[in-house]
Amino acid sequence: MRLYDKRQLLEALAEQGLLPNCALSPDAWPSDWTPLLAQAIHVYLARTPSLLFMVQLNDLADEEHQANLPGSTVEYPNWRHRLVRMLRDLLTDPAIREHIAAINAERSHGQTAAQPPRA
Repeated sequence: MRLYDKRQLLEALAEQGLLPNCALSPDAWPSDWTPLLAQAIHVYLARTPSLLFMVQLNDLADEEHQANLPGSTVEYPNWRHRLVRMLRDLLTDPAIREHIAAINAERSHGQTAAQPPRA
């Protein structure tokens, strides 16, 4: 199931032109998680009409380990995991700033299409 889901996601990214230098051929799709793949996924999600969109700081920082590992208690430091880099370094990282700008561009582009309902 996970392989099927991954293929569906990569196919959707390729169809949207979000996988650089990749045709619709599965042979050209990335096999590993990379910052470029993360950005493609975030931009794809940012294009949705959802009124709320959030990105995990761990994803932006390209952290190897996730903050919370479900189903573990003592064998993984849940909720005590610290980022490898300082927050001030993350905020000035050009790659992260570019990633955020790409998300913001998509969100502000679709803002007129997804207006909240009036009370």
